[in-house]
Amino acid sequence: MRNFFLLFVLFICNPVNAQKYTFNTLAKYSSSFENIKNEGVTYTNSEDDSYFLRIRKDKSSLTASLFDYKNLKLHTFLVWETKVNGEIVFHYDYQSTSNINYFNKKDYSKYVFVFETLESNDSINKVNLKVYGSSKRKNPLRNFDLQIKNHKKNLFPVFRIHCMHPYGFLESLNNFKTGVVLNAQGNTLSGKLIEFKLEELKDVNFIIIIPKQKKEIY
Repeated sequence: MRNFFLLFVLFICNPVNAQKYTFNTLAKYSSSFENIKNEGVTYTNSEDDSYFLRIRKDKSSLTASLFDYKNLKLHTFLVWETKVNGEIVFHYDYQSTSNINYFNKKDYSKYVFVFETLESNDSINKVNLKVYGSSKRKNPLRNFDLQIKNHKKNLFPVFRIHCMHPYGFLESLNNFKTGVVLNAQGNTLSGKLIEFKLEELKDVNFIIIIPKQKKEIY
């Protein structure tokens, strides 16, 4: 895994009133569902999983969404990409900030997440994760088999944020002190098979600062 240094700074007039976000990890996971494969890029901070940046690509444009679960804010950007020494570099143009109001942690306060290690060696842990609607429920809502590789950082939240919808914002899922999920196989809420695979993992280093009013990112 190569280290890859990126630095994006949003210049503002009044930094006292700005919100600063630091990112040190890039992860690209693919998902396979009903013979359809999708990929997405997520930037996170391994020391603070209360926010993350997700890049999405459609037919005509790239967009980025910065989710701040601590402050319940969603910041949006237009994105364009260039290549530097063969590497893709994303550039961001800040668009807007809105409130996140579509989830409530209280709705999931009774949920129970049960992790069971099925097999373990020096580098890989095979783990089963069951999601129950409450401690009284006998049948799980969802069931996942995870392959987790030992890592110097705790990168399980990256998988949680990227792949565990609608539980991505729940810190109670952070069961592992260190490790990164290589792949996972499980069921959707409707009972259909879904698979996830880690396609890329990189160290990065960049900062985004959100102003009160729209400014440009250079």
